[in-house]
Amino acid sequence: MTPIVHADIQWKDSPLEVSPQARRDGKLVLLFFADPECAGCKAMQATLTHPRVMEYIEQHFTPVRMNVRDDVSLFERYNFFWTPTFIIQDSEAHESRRIEGFLPPGSFVAELALARLKDALNRHRFEQAVELASDVRRNLEGDTLREAEGFYWSGAAEYKASKNVQPLQEWWTRLMERFPESDWAKRAQMIRNSH
Repeated sequence: MTPIVHADIQWKDSPLEVSPQARRDGKLVLLFFADPECAGCKAMQATLTHPRVMEYIEQHFTPVRMNVRDDVSLFERYNFFWTPTFIIQDSEAHESRRIEGFLPPGSFVAELALARLKDALNRHRFEQAVELASDVRRNLEGDTLREAEGFYWSGAAEYKASKNVQPLQEWWTRLMERFPESDWAKRAQMIRNSH
């Protein structure tokens, strides 16, 4: 196997070996598909060794690194075409988010935080989703590309947890005021207009 080295993150080699551990630890599985010759994968070295990224992964994820040069069937099996690709899934292999290409540390942590929130929503853990929405907003602050999405899902989490439409309306109003041209604001507006 051709090594892809990232200091300090304890990468596993197979998702099969991490499912029981992830389930026991209550963590999501972070699958990292890499090619040692890929420029984006090499650039991700700085992101993956950033202290904030390493700490976030250690706290919330069971990381798995797979080398696409050693197993080209990974592209078809996991339905991707580009490296680096990260797929976040639960211990039962249900995908909650996909990250394709290089990202700097702050944006990468923001994506990981959004994955945790989406996983809680997908599993109908709405009280947990409300808590995770706070983590998302903290990690997205200043990241305008992802911050609008954070507002959207914050409203959804509070609505689902409370069964009260008012928090949803409040979050979506803030979303439309702060990010009026974002796709997320347009989605919220479309839903509002249909009622």
